Amino acid sequence: MAERPNNRGRKARKKVCGFCVDKVENIDYKDIARLRRYMSERGKILPRRVTGT
Repeated sequence: MAERPNNRGRKARKKVCGFCVDKVENIDYKDIARLRRYMSERGKILPRRVTGT
């Protein structure tokens, strides 16, 4: 069986932490606007591999 190349020349871009980019020191659970990026539409927390944090 022949081997196939996995990513066909595309490099995966490293995800950066959204809190570090915004220089947030304290993460407040009441800050819904900021935390909404890390939640699904059903209210579940998205995994780290998706969000990059």
